[in-house]
Amino acid sequence: MNKGNTIEDYFCKQFIKSGYQDRFFFELSSNKKRVKAISRICHNMMDIIDEDKIVEVYNSTDLIHLTDRLRELSKEKEGYCIGFFELDQKWADISEAIMQEYSQILALP
Repeated sequence: MNKGNTIEDYFCKQFIKSGYQDRFFFELSSNKKRVKAISRICHNMMDIIDEDKIVEVYNSTDLIHLTDRLRELSKEKEGYCIGFFELDQKWADISEAIMQEYSQILALP
């Protein structure tokens, strides 16, 4: 991975609490540590994500409603994917990304 990945750097600076930013970006930038970083944010999200940036917490498995809700919140049809699946580090249609892998991080511009 390119250590100068500006999307992931932006994601870290905008959404990760300041005490975790450098470490999280470093781990995302490392092929060996990337999975560990993604796992940590999936399991400790409320400790790592800046709560002031959370619009709402969605605790449902209704993926169609989730997709519709994301469309209400953003005009973007694509998002940059960070996760344990083939769309990791790629731009993808939001619906496709959600349907392909529910447990993911999706950063909307």
